[in-house]
Amino acid sequence: MSAPTGKRLLTLVFVFREVGGGPACTRREVLLGKKLRGWREGIWNGFGGKVEASDPSVLAAMQRELSEEAGIVAVA
Repeated sequence: MSAPTGKRLLTLVFVFREVGGGPACTRREVLLGKKLRGWREGIWNGFGGKVEASDPSVLAAMQRELSEEAGIVAVA
């Protein structure tokens, strides 16, 4: 998948889970990753990155980035 000239498609994924028993969730938690190197090193953020030409879709790029960065296999 390619972006228009001079622009890049990027992904940003946030992973949530609901915590608490019973029919009502008591709270939601979000999983963040800490940037270990490069620009903005040390900040906490969601997971993501560039959509590459070999990615068949933006969704596939999001799944690939989540797997690479967090070891999580997401299914649609």
